[in-house]
Amino acid sequence: MESDRSNQLQEFVILFSTQLYENIKSFKFRFIIYLGNIGSIWRR
Repeated sequence: MESDRSNQLQEFVILFSTQLYENIKSFKFRFIIYLGNIGSIWRR
């Protein structure tokens, strides 16, 4: 019974960290695009 609970927890942690990683990746990507847009406005 106890090992079943820890397995569930482990799966949750893996899923959560994967989601977090994807979110950070897409956020970083958008942030770079955002900075690029500011840079092109600034140079004009």
